[in-house]
Amino acid sequence: MPIPEQCTVLVVGGGPAGSYAAAVLAREGIDTVLLEADVHPRYVHLPVVGSAGFWRRRAFLLT
Repeated sequence: MPIPEQCTVLVVGGGPAGSYAAAVLAREGIDTVLLEADVHPRYVHLPVVGSAGFWRRRAFLLT
């Protein structure tokens, strides 16, 4: 995927904090780009932040 030349907010790192920040900003209509070097999905166990129920309740996970 090509990286846009311009954006309002650039989030570097797609871990739990970076992903959450980018999602919140994008949902508010802010032009946000999230850069992550690793292949996703990363398989880590984060019992609260990483659970599907957590994200589904906050409408970040639609399926």
